[in-house]
Amino acid sequence: MRVFNVTEAIIYLNELMPGIAPRNEETLRRAIRNGELKAETNLGREGNKINESDLIAYSKKYAAKAFIKNNKANTRFASMSMTPPSLMPEEDVTIADVLKKYLNKTDTSKDLFKIELLENKKKWEEKRNVILTKMQALENELSKCNSEINAFEDELKNL
Repeated sequence: MRVFNVTEAIIYLNELMPGIAPRNEETLRRAIRNGELKAETNLGREGNKINESDLIAYSKKYAAKAFIKNNKANTRFASMSMTPPSLMPEEDVTIADVLKKYLNKTDTSKDLFKIELLENKKKWEEKRNVILTKMQALENELSKCNSEINAFEDELKNL
C-alpha cells in the first residue's frame, strides 16, 4: 500500500479522477483537520502521511458530494443516496453496456438508471474534451512546423 504526503495525494487524485478530484492542497489539509480524511500528522517537513486506502475512501465521499452539488438543480436526484462516478479508469462504458446491465435487472429504479447514464455521459464528455484539447495542441504544432518549413524553403530559394 502506498503512502502519500498532501502534495503527492493531490497529484494522485487528479490522475485517478480528473475533473472531479480536489485541486487545492488546502482541501485535503482541511479534511484531515476535520477528521474526514485519516492521516498520520507529523510536524515539520514530513507533514501529513496518507494511506492510499484512506485517500480513496475520502475521494469517493468527495466525488459523491461534488456529484450531488453539480446535480442540485434536480432535487429528486440530489436527495437520493448516490454512488459517485467510478474512480478507477477502467475500460470505457458504452450505452450498450449500461442498457444491457439494466435490462437484466428487474429491481432497478429508473432514477438509478438515469444517474448511471448521466455519470457515463459526463465521462465521455470529459474524454472528448481531453481529445479536443490534444487535437488543438497538435494543430498548433503542425502549423508551427509548416511555418518553419516554409521559412526554410524561402531561405533556400534566396541562396
